[in-house]
Amino acid sequence: MVEYLVLDFFGTIVSLGSLLDSYKELGRRLQPRAEGDWSPDEFARLYARVLDEYWSRGRTSFTHALVEAARRVGVALDVAEASRLILDVVPQRLMVYRDAVEALTVASTLFAGVAVASDGERSVVEEAIRLKGLDAYIQVVATSDEAGRTKPDPAVIRLALERLGGDPAEAGLIGDSEKDIEAGRRAGVKFKGLVVRRPLRLSASQPDAVACDLVNLVRLASIS
Repeated sequence: MVEYLVLDFFGTIVSLGSLLDSYKELGRRLQPRAEGDWSPDEFARLYARVLDEYWSRGRTSFTHALVEAARRVGVALDVAEASRLILDVVPQRLMVYRDAVEALTVASTLFAGVAVASDGERSVVEEAIRLKGLDAYIQVVATSDEAGRTKPDPAVIRLALERLGGDPAEAGLIGDSEKDIEAGRRAGVKFKGLVVRRPLRLSASQPDAVACDLVNLVRLASIS
């Protein structure tokens, strides 16, 4: 029986669209200091590419990626300033999916512990959880900058379960991408659920359940 639930954060609990909107706002803040002519939309796409470059190397750092993206448009940022800027912009602009609060409420009654395991930066994820009032439902946060590797490596899933005091054989994982499911498989969790927030073409991840409603997946996890 599944006793512990681990959820991805970006794309599962908060929308990726609102995350992209926060990247645009970062561009607006930097624009007066930049070289050349570019729009906040263009900066958002650049910043997303830089983040993907970091992810492909097994690293996740909103802060260091912002330093690099800013450099590419002619703005000098140090790590401390980039960190302050991200914390001032990103958590506030994130939007929680409509079914996420209900799903977390249900999860808090069905499981011995609920955790978030995210490829985001810990300070950003924790601040977003606090601002959106989700800390009443989430006991543990684990992030890939702490674990040292990004999904599909299972390190962040294992870290979340270690902090919950749960065994993978007693755990469920819900995410919105194949890399979440693969990380859960490598970690040895009992249940792997995929919430479909956008069009996806599945290849080899083989989730145990796929649904558009996060609440349904939480209930399925509890009876697996």
